[in-house]
Order: sequence, then structure tokens, then C-alpha cells
Amino acid sequence: MASHLSKLEIRSVSGLTGRFRIPSYQRGYRWERRHVRQLLDDLLEHTEDNKSGDPYYLQPIVVASVCQDGSDDRMLYDYDLIDGQQRLTTILIVLRALDVFKAEHPDRKQLAGLDFSVGYSITYATRPDSADFLAKVHLEEALWGGEMRKLTDIAVEYPDFLYMWHACQEAKDWIGEHDEDLTRLGLTLLNDVKIIWYELNETVESWEKFTQLNVGKIPLTNSELVKAMLLSDQHQDIDDYGRSIVVNQWDSVERELSDRRFYSFLTTSAPSEPRIDFIFDLFAGKPAGNRDEFYTFQYFMDKSAPGHDGGALPRLKGKELWDDIYLKYLRLRDWYNDSWYYHRIGYLVATDRTGSALRSIFTYAYPDGAPEKSKSEVRTEIDRRVRESLVWDGVSSIWNLSYDDPDSEEYSKKSGRPHNPKIISLLTLYNVMIYDELNARYGIRYPFWSHNSVSGGWSLEHIHAQHSERLTHADKWKEWVADHLDSLRRIRKFLNIDRSGDSVMIAEWDALDVCMSGFAVAPDGDRFDEIVKSFSALTAASDPRTSGEYKDELTNMALLSRDSNSRLNNSTFDVKRVIVSEYVSRDFVPLGTERVFLKSISDEFVRTDGSVRKYSCDVDHVYYWGEKDRTAYRYDIWNRLKPYLPASDNPEKTNVESSDNDDHE
Repeated sequence: MASHLSKLEIRSVSGLTGRFRIPSYQRGYRWERRHVRQLLDDLLEHTEDNKSGDPYYLQPIVVASVCQDGSDDRMLYDYDLIDGQQRLTTILIVLRALDVFKAEHPDRKQLAGLDFSVGYSITYATRPDSADFLAKVHLEEALWGGEMRKLTDIAVEYPDFLYMWHACQEAKDWIGEHDEDLTRLGLTLLNDVKIIWYELNETVESWEKFTQLNVGKIPLTNSELVKAMLLSDQHQDIDDYGRSIVVNQWDSVERELSDRRFYSFLTTSAPSEPRIDFIFDLFAGKPAGNRDEFYTFQYFMDKSAPGHDGGALPRLKGKELWDDIYLKYLRLRDWYNDSWYYHRIGYLVATDRTGSALRSIFTYAYPDGAPEKSKSEVRTEIDRRVRESLVWDGVSSIWNLSYDDPDSEEYSKKSGRPHNPKIISLLTLYNVMIYDELNARYGIRYPFWSHNSVSGGWSLEHIHAQHSERLTHADKWKEWVADHLDSLRRIRKFLNIDRSGDSVMIAEWDALDVCMSGFAVAPDGDRFDEIVKSFSALTAASDPRTSGEYKDELTNMALLSRDSNSRLNNSTFDVKRVIVSEYVSRDFVPLGTERVFLKSISDEFVRTDGSVRKYSCDVDHVYYWGEKDRTAYRYDIWNRLKPYLPASDNPEKTNVESSDNDDHE
């Protein structure tokens, strides 16, 4: 399979030469004033935020050599400009505006040393006058049609002229407003602005390429540019067979990345298009937040250039460069297919706020220019990173973690009571490790594709009933009363209130039932507050295990999506239990959270002396989250996370047990 590309390289504005023709199938120049100003603003911002020499990339320029049809046009122009007319025309206009300003200000010695002459020209297949107007657009008046005329009069004759004239006026206005910044801008424009030169093989019809580009079939993203570089005629070391291998392997990578399970293991970000761009960004080490659109392409261009990295690393090009990329990709697949790596790396990626976790792990395991680490070294390093993710300044024990975290970034930036990110990370790992164990038995893996796209993000839900926020809307009042009326009747039946023989107590339950049953007819805020107080007092009095002294502790927290959490706010455990059981059938609820609200936590704890202690929730009292439940939860968290927690967090060494658990040893 022959390449469609003869040359792909990076050129500076000062090094851009040639005679370009705009083919007849293209529309004319159409940049508005705002586009010109935006470009100049961006260039100035680049000079302020970066050091001299840092590239500023424009979108690729796609050209085709002349004489593809056998005609002899080389005396008139060198290339058909297939894509990039707006950019090259604007740069030409800006350079001429700067040249005019320099000529009018000979006292500006620094500008005098800059050459703003334009090294290229643009002609038009169907609008020859446009080239003439473009050459004179910076003038006030010019010879036109045999007479001197004002440019403003000529500009209104054709749309192309008018857009060019406005672009030039905007460039002049901007230059006048930023005369103190022009030296820096000029240096950036001439040297740091980079143009990706994409030159087609002469066997490709330029109109066909133009059509493909403009209907979006061939987006010139970083990955597409790297692909073009790999397959171009510049790389004489790759033949048609080598190209076919690259293309087939490339297609397989794109297919595999379309699997959301695999892609969500690699990143929490929304999928890029094409998704393979993520892989190239990853291996190029593109920093999070970097706005250089073609950072990754520059990286691989440098890697294929002689003497890159000062000659410390060998030059890779063509098939050799692709083999290096593909081998690295296969190592990611290996991690994905291995449950041990999948769950631990997946956790680190899911809880990473910098976007650099996967790149950092990969660079450690497979450093460029150095021997790759052994499997045991990589596992040890990953374990260390997981362990460090659970170590926080000022936290002596995970059992001391509270719902509030005044030291967190969220606490300082968000209103209300932001959820403690430390507990969210810890409970994320708790849930992940449950699935890691299940995978060994049943082949079930943690669904990072659901975790990383959960609606509203993750939040903490109080397990035990809380009334920390007053509801303010009638629809919320009615929803709360309806949910808790059902709960009132379940608890009443469970406690055998009607068979108690206590007429006073029965009357209290009857009165509350009647009041709640009729609330929806005429909802009222004061009446709602009274119902909440009466419900809490009545149900709390029926069982002392509902004490709320532990309300903000870790053992009263479960992981839920923020959207799911909204309905649970201010509800009792019994109501939450029913709602969560409904969510399980249609939304992603982590298995650890599901076990909490269904009170299905049950396992064995191996003590340091080798003896075994059984623990489980209090299934005889499913309407409450009591001390025995909290103890079982504490032991289960330790059981799953003990490889990553200090020995001091062992529940056996903390005075947290309830005597009523001793019966279950």
C-alpha cells in the first residue's frame, strides 16, 4: 500500500516559502475581525506564559504539488493550498501590517532588527483580482483599473476584498494598542509560531483530499499526524508490507479502545476523538492542563529526529517507532487483563486528581533509555503508591476520619459541608478490593467504566438517620413523608406495637400515622418539622441502638453517587435501605455500599495469634444501624484494606468493640 503523503515536517513562519494557489473548489477568505484579534491575543498570551523558543502551533497546512494533471503550471505557482487558506492569508496580512508599523516608526530600534517580509505568495484560481488586492490591502489607496482609488472603495466590490480589508484594519488597530509588546510578538510570530507542513504525494487528487478534510473523514489530530509521519515517503525504511502491518495494528488499537471497560481503566477523562489520541498523549507525557494542541506530535517528531535528547536515546523512525509505541500499548493491555494490576492501577487512576497517575506508573515500569523494572519491582511500587494514598497529614488513624475535612481543598472552595475526599478515596479502595477478591472466585471485576462516569460524582452518605439539613420545598416534604410513612408501618409491625397492650403507645403511633397520611393534601413547613420531630422521637424511643453520637465517623459513611444521595438526605436507615435496594436494579451502587444498607456484611477476621473471629451485621434488627453493625463494618474495612493500612489501625488494637459482639466469636 503506497503512502498518500510525501512530506510531513514542522516549519516556522520565517522559513515558509512558496507560491500557493487556492483551487477553484474552495470558498474565499472569510476570517472576521474577531478571529484576527483572537489570534493576536493568543500569540501575546503565549509570549507571556512561555519562554522564547516554546512552539505555538497552528492547525496543519495541507498542500499538493502542482502538475498532478500533467499541465505545466509550475511557472505560476508551486502548490495547491488544500487546507489552511484562512491561516496563511491572515499571517500574511499581519506581517505586512507589522512591516508598515516598523517603517512608520524608525525610532523603534528593536523592531528594526526583525524582518517582516513575506516569503510566500497566494493566488486564486477563479479570483485573480484577490491576489492583487491582497498585495495592496495595507495601503490607503492604490492603482486599480488604471486609476488611483481608495482601498475602502475597492473593498466593497467583492466579499473576499471586504474580509481582507477588515482583517488588515483589525491587525493595525491591535498593533496600535500593543505597540510596547510588538518586539516580543514579532519574535514569537517569526520564530515560535510553527506550521505543520502536510504535503501530499502527487498521486493524490487535491480536490479529493479537500473533500475528505471538510467532511471530517480525516481529522488532522496528533495521532493522525503521527500516523502520516510513520507512513510518509520520508521514511524510506518502511515498505508497503511494513505499512500494512502498521495500519492493521493501528486499527486493532482503535477497536480495543472503543471498549469503554478498557478505556475507563486508563483514564477518568471523557473519551477523546479519536481515542487513540489518548495513547499518544500518554506516551508523550503531555502534562495535564497543557494547552499546546500539537505537543504530542512535536514529541514524536523529535523522537524520530537525529540526535534527539542530546543523542542519549537512539533515533526511532517509521516502523521502528511504531513498534516501540505498539509494544508499550500491549503492556497496558497486559495490565488491564491482569486482575491484580487492573484493580490497583484502576483505583489509583480513579482517585488521581492530577491526571498523571498512569503515566507515572508506566514511566517507572518502562523508563526510556533504561532497563525495564521486574514484575516484583512494579508490584511493590504499585502497592507503595496505594499505601501512600491512604496516608494523610494530621490523620493518626483512619477511624479518626470525620465527614468534615477543614484541611481539604474542597472545604476551602465549596460552600456547605463538602464531603471528605479522604473518606471517599478510602471507601473507593474498600469497594475495589471487594471486587478484587470476587474476581478470584467468580471473575467479577470492579466496573471503573461506571465508577468514572457516575452521575454527579461521588459523595458520602450517612448510614444512620440524620436530620442535618432542613428541607425547604413542598415536593421534598411530601416525598420525605411518603417514604417515612411506609417505614413507620414496617417498624410498627416489626415491633408488634399493636400487640403490646400499651394503649398510650398505640395511640401515639396511630396519631402520627394519621398525620403523615394526610400531609400531602395540605403540605406545610411547620407541620413538616413537627412530623420529623415526632417520627424521630417515636422510632428512637423504640430502640436505643439509634444513638447518633457516632454520626460523622467513618463507620457511619457509605459511598454513593451524588445524584443518588440527593433523595437519601435526611432519611432514616430503614428508608435508605429500601431506596438503595431500588437503586441497585437500575444504577451503579458499589457492592460495599449495597452490603451496608442490606446488612449483608459477614466474614472472618484472623487475629495476630492465628485465631479466627467471625463478624456480621445485626440482621435481627434490619431497621437500625447499631453498634454491632458498625463493628462489623469496621472489621470488614480492615479485612479488605489491611495490606495498605498501618498495624495501629487493626480493630483488635483499638478500643472500639462492643461486648454484644463477643457472642459471635
